[in-house]
Amino acid sequence: MKKMSYRVSDGLSEMARIFDEYVSGSRTVVERDVLALRKAAKLLADAALDLEHEVSRLRWNDQARRERTTEIVLDQVREPGSNIRLFPVIPRPFGDHRGAV
Repeated sequence: MKKMSYRVSDGLSEMARIFDEYVSGSRTVVERDVLALRKAAKLLADAALDLEHEVSRLRWNDQARRERTTEIVLDQVREPGSNIRLFPVIPRPFGDHRGAV
């Protein structure tokens, strides 16, 4: 398993810390600072996209694993002589609490 990355949260915290210097009035915005902040934002966006891809991949793999498990059970149910049975469908009472069945 890959080591968990905290690049995005650490980077955003660092960016907030840098902005504090502007809020306190000790720095003024110059082009060099804006370019550095844009570069940092781009790096953070790339790191966030990497995390989003990893989460998406894990979710897809988890869903595929569940579907394979379901398909294996259904294949065993269909197999002649199998001792695996599905639960029977039991009629349920109508659930609007008006007494209709």
